[in-house]
Amino acid sequence: MQRGYTAAARYVIGFADGSSAFVKAAVDGQTSAWLRIEQRVYDRVDADFVPRRLAWEDGDLPLMLFEDLSDGIWTFAWSPDNVARTRRLLERLAGTILPADFPRIEDDADEFRGWQSVAADPAGFLSLELASAGWLSAALPALLQAERAIRLDGTAFVHMDVRSDNLCFHGERTLLVAWNWARRGNPAFDQVFWLPTVHMEGGRAPWDITLAEPEIIAAAAGYFCNDGSSSRPCPGSPARSACRCRMVPMPERHQIGGLALREAGPKRILEIWQRRRSPATASRRRSPHHERAWSASLSPARRS
Repeated sequence: MQRGYTAAARYVIGFADGSSAFVKAAVDGQTSAWLRIEQRVYDRVDADFVPRRLAWEDGDLPLMLFEDLSDGIWTFAWSPDNVARTRRLLERLAGTILPADFPRIEDDADEFRGWQSVAADPAGFLSLELASAGWLSAALPALLQAERAIRLDGTAFVHMDVRSDNLCFHGERTLLVAWNWARRGNPAFDQVFWLPTVHMEGGRAPWDITLAEPEIIAAAAGYFCNDGSSSRPCPGSPARSACRCRMVPMPERHQIGGLALREAGPKRILEIWQRRRSPATASRRRSPHHERAWSASLSPARRS
């Protein structure tokens, strides 16, 4: 099995009775830790968007057996139906509450301070030739302000790595795999970070789908621009590096960041951000009806 970025060993095995299973096996300390995190997810979540776990064996190098989804659809175009199907999946995740002892997105808040890193050392970002030094100077105050205001807290189930190679359409089911980054937090995170990959793979532009959660939009742009412009090695295993830096080698992926900055750029982000926080808007947002309506603009099924 070659699809995906994981460094874990992966196999499809057959049994004498004609059945089969997918095996994911650790190969080192890092992949062992990831598998144990996934095991916690399978222990806590019983839903058809999670593959059925068939067996788990812990040890120095743990392994897990899942239902074999090889006959599912793993390679697909981002048609309106597939986008809608994935958004319905994310709505279901948003309505799934994880226990309080689960890791939180906000524990990793420093990961989403990309514009702060760009501000401290803009040369790498400017080397991408996505924008001029003048643009960056004018845009940074708005982007930094939005990035600082990002809301990561929450109780919802957040996958943290939604993209096509972690999605499977299997009959009526829409499944996500690779749960080793799963966190509790703001469910808007998954949608905002997923949408650039839709555009990158031929689907609609992110700003044509939603401009809700402008703070997370700003943070996502900063995250990708900072990783794409950084000459520092990415921490973690080769799989982690590939995942975090997957936007670096492909010129069209740089372009996606540029398009996002131009089309839904800092002025527009700041206007939305300021409108949400003006005294008149703030008083309206205290109304439970307004709060529900605002939340529904991104995730209709979100609930506490």
